[in-house]
Amino acid sequence: MLVANCLAIIGRFMPHDKVGSSYGILTTISSIGVSLGAPLGGFITYYASWHWIFLINVPIGIAAIWLSAKYIPGETKEKFSFSGFDISGALLALFAFTFLILAFNSFDNRGVEVVMPYGALLISALLFYFFIMREKKALYPILDLSLFSIKPLTFALIASLLASSANFGYAYIMPFYLEKDLGLTSNIVGMLLLISSLVVMVLAPMAGKMSDKIHPVKICSIALVVGIIDYSFFSTALGTLQVWVPIVFLLLSGTFLGLFLSPNNTMIMSMATEGKHGIVSATSNTFTSVAAVIGVSVFQMAFSVTTGGDNAHPTIQQNIGGVRNAFIIGVVFLVLALIFTRFSSRSQDKAAAL
Repeated sequence: MLVANCLAIIGRFMPHDKVGSSYGILTTISSIGVSLGAPLGGFITYYASWHWIFLINVPIGIAAIWLSAKYIPGETKEKFSFSGFDISGALLALFAFTFLILAFNSFDNRGVEVVMPYGALLISALLFYFFIMREKKALYPILDLSLFSIKPLTFALIASLLASSANFGYAYIMPFYLEKDLGLTSNIVGMLLLISSLVVMVLAPMAGKMSDKIHPVKICSIALVVGIIDYSFFSTALGTLQVWVPIVFLLLSGTFLGLFLSPNNTMIMSMATEGKHGIVSATSNTFTSVAAVIGVSVFQMAFSVTTGGDNAHPTIQQNIGGVRNAFIIGVVFLVLALIFTRFSSRSQDKAAAL
């Protein structure tokens, strides 16, 4: 509910010539949250109790409620009602993703349970089919399928999904590599993960301002090329077991994300027609949430299958092989993201010509 409205608020209330830079500021603020979260998580678990990872959100949440009520404009006094909420669609989506995650997490099974991932995939596919059928008939659908008739928007969303999947995948697996293979402590890992977020904080506002003057597709394409080079470098340099390798990766990863996120948001939201900013924003953030599921699950699957799955104590070389295969998948994700970004640009140019 929080993330679904952030982009829509900017698209609705900010002047047109400030939208790109506003997305850059939003990306920067988000990066600050991420950058604080990673080292704080390491410090809290290292020096205090894990309970405080949850308790710290109470005062933060209270402050956020107060600030939102005070400063975000309100346009209507209509009372919200759940009467039009698509409950059955929400449940179908919930269970479809649950079985999808179960499938990815079960591909390393042995013995009689080896059929579990395929059964879970089949059930997930059926549930997704019923979800689509439900959304076609729902009065207030969770997913507005009419948006996907806009080809440039569809391609841009797919590109965002793929790029975000690579990002979430690396964010999941990198701490395991730093702790288990390089032998670093959780507080040091948190500080290293801060590198990428700091670079994003610097570059995202610049990229946002650039997207007000330069076509966002060009900036996104450059960012994805940087990402492809970065993930390819890391997957080939893993065996050195030197700390400079992940540092270089995190610097380039921050460059990729800093250049990609704001222009990508600008590109997607620029395709929203009047009155559709909210649903386009919600759909974009839904794709980001799906990317988290796909990225973490696929990277975990590649790592687990490589290391033997049920092997409780894989060797460092097995770990490295698993991380390498996961990042090779990340390269594939980013290459496909670049292709779909170019598709989006060409489709938009054709639509404009008509």
